[in-house]
Order: sequence, then C-alpha cells, then structure tokens
Amino acid sequence: MGSYIVYYDGQPVIIDVGRGTYTAKTFSSKRYDIWYNCSDFHNLPDVNGTTQLPGSNFKANNVAYKKDKNYSMLSLDIARAYPEKAGINSWQRSIRLNRKKSVAVTDVFALAEAGKFTEHMMTCYPAEISRPGELLIHFKPKYGVAARDFVVQFNPKQFAVSVEKVPLTAMEDKGIMDKWGDTIYRINFTSISSTAHDKVNFVIAAK
Repeated sequence: MGSYIVYYDGQPVIIDVGRGTYTAKTFSSKRYDIWYNCSDFHNLPDVNGTTQLPGSNFKANNVAYKKDKNYSMLSLDIARAYPEKAGINSWQRSIRLNRKKSVAVTDVFALAEAGKFTEHMMTCYPAEISRPGELLIHFKPKYGVAARDFVVQFNPKQFAVSVEKVPLTAMEDKGIMDKWGDTIYRINFTSISSTAHDKVNFVIAAK
C-alpha cells in the first residue's frame, strides 16, 4: 500500500516486479516467504525492521488526489498498513508527478519513539551513487527509447545507500525472468540515525 512506479516514454524506470510463476508454494501458508509478495521488495519503507502485512485490516487512510495541467498528486497515510509493533503514529506519503519534469515522493512521519527505517526502490537497470545525494539509474530499454541516465536526488545526511541485484533462483522466479530477464535491482536507502519525526524526499528525473 503506497507503492509507486515511474515510466519514461512508455518504458519502466522504477518498477513493480509483478507476479512470478505460480507453484504449490504460491497457494500455501508460505506464500509470503516468496520475496515479490512482500512489501520490502516494493517501493515502500520498512519501519523498525517491519514490513507491511497482508489482509483487509492493513490499509491506508486519509487518501486524497488532486491535479491540474502542471501536476497530479496522490497522498495517503500508510501507517495502518503496518503492524502495531512498527510503532508508526502516522506516515503520510505523497507521490507527485510534475508533468514533463520529475516525480517527487515525500514521506512525513511520526513514530511512537525514535527508530530507524529503510526506503526501497525497485528497478530493472543497474544503479550507483554518482555523488552525495545523487543516485544514477542507467536506463537502457531494449526497444524504442534511447538510453539515458535517470537521477534520484535525496538528502545524503539522512541515508546510507546500497544497491543489490536480486538473485532469481527459485521455481517461482521463472515468471519474473520471463518478463524482466535477470535484471532486478533493489535500491536501499537506510536511515543513518534514529528519529521519531522527520520528512524525507526523493526526486526522480531524467539527467
């Protein structure tokens, strides 16, 4: 709840991985052991080591949408999508498309007490830090669109950043490889210090 995707000229930059191959595990009590069924492999935060939970009891509220010729924006509080042990009082997420310019993702949160969190982004292209506060995604689609870099801007005083390639080795991963190939990367923005109240902002734009 609260994840997002970013496309450029019809091609994915920040992605939702989607479903893999259905197996007996998919329909068993272990279906949430499959990585792509879990919120920490979507464009969402983990809070105090806790991910979102499945089921109708875990959902966003305070949802609002507005737009004009220059932008469109969705805002929602994703706090109730997490279990109580996450210690989230509120987590208001806004996803704003600045038309023909950028996508901005802003989180304003309040925790019951100081804690840590990790913001995740999923992509199908290699990514690396170019300089403090800028991460490059090397966008290179197979068809129709020229290769170029995209920049994710963030506050380097807030986050330590790592990029990991997701291993695709399980039977359930075959459907992922059929769609994306062996090219799934997870970008992790991990908070440097503990805090109870903060605002974080990411701006995604073509370089």
